[in-house]
Amino acid sequence: MRQWVLSLPFALRYLLATRPEVITQVLGIVYRAISGHLIHKAGLTRESAVTGP
Repeated sequence: MRQWVLSLPFALRYLLATRPEVITQVLGIVYRAISGHLIHKAGLTRESAVTGP
């Protein structure tokens, strides 16, 4: 299984540490970016990845 490391600038780390509601949104964006990349590399579309064959 591939592991990913997310590195952020210190100012953004401080913002996310002090505002937990923001980290949820940021991690959602990161998740969508990584999953979209993997779906594209597999030669699929988001719709085919969700609905299956």
